[in-house]
Amino acid sequence: MDPFYTLRHLLISKDDYNSQSKASQNNDGLGVVEIEPNAKTVRYWVEQVGAPYGWHEREQYTLEAIEELLTTSGIRLFMLQKDGCPIGYCLTHDETESNLRPHFTKAGHNIEPDSNISRIEGFGLAANKTNKDLGNFYIQAMFKILFKHSGADYVYLTSRSTNHPGVIPFYKNNGMQVIDQEQKREDRPNVNMPQVA
Repeated sequence: MDPFYTLRHLLISKDDYNSQSKASQNNDGLGVVEIEPNAKTVRYWVEQVGAPYGWHEREQYTLEAIEELLTTSGIRLFMLQKDGCPIGYCLTHDETESNLRPHFTKAGHNIEPDSNISRIEGFGLAANKTNKDLGNFYIQAMFKILFKHSGADYVYLTSRSTNHPGVIPFYKNNGMQVIDQEQKREDRPNVNMPQVA
């Protein structure tokens, strides 16, 4: 039998973001810049960030699948830079309310049909930059961009149980909530990773 993983759906609303009282973080030399997305750059960052968790083996991250993803409405690529050098990436796009309605409804959220939803399709830091509080700075910077400058009403993302075990607490600490979860059949070949609860 093929292994399964848990896919968690996470959300933060504009109202929840605005009510957060996050302390100002040291951003010495840090900045977020938007660049023109291309498949090779996204694939490079998928490998840099997610190799320990098999991201580069997922069907959604083949070069062909990334090229198709880059035709999605509102696709944007943001890089976290430290002193001008990229150290992380965030790929976002517009999401439709109808695609997410089952997850919102299950969690008791009432979402209006004309809601602006930004989906974070990929997010992470280079392996040697994790556990240095840079992720907190980066996700908060992305929320600010997506809510205040891009007009999102909600920011949504998914995360697999096969990712780093600290990722769900990280997102929760930054104001997101798990609104749904589901079991999915593993889509990576030759998986021999233990399942993380």
